Amino acid sequence: MELRWWYVTGKLCGFPECCIISFALGKKAHERDPLYGTGYVPCSRCANHSVSFLTSLINKNRDARLSPFPNDVGLVDITKSQIEGKT
Repeated sequence: MELRWWYVTGKLCGFPECCIISFALGKKAHERDPLYGTGYVPCSRCANHSVSFLTSLINKNRDARLSPFPNDVGLVDITKSQIEGKT
């Protein structure tokens, strides 16, 4: 269930699928990453994009019930309902 949790959470947050997969395969956050502490861990390809580009991309794909990135207000409750099939 842990992998599904991370996948659903990443999709709800609007994170690129390549980054979700990279994180699920073990990529760790680094303090030197400009988005460190936001919950988003970019894959090696996306780490080359600017913060403004990534923020825009994430917010475009983000579930409308969530606050704009990098604020994750409501994320845990929404993710639980998605996992349990109560969309």
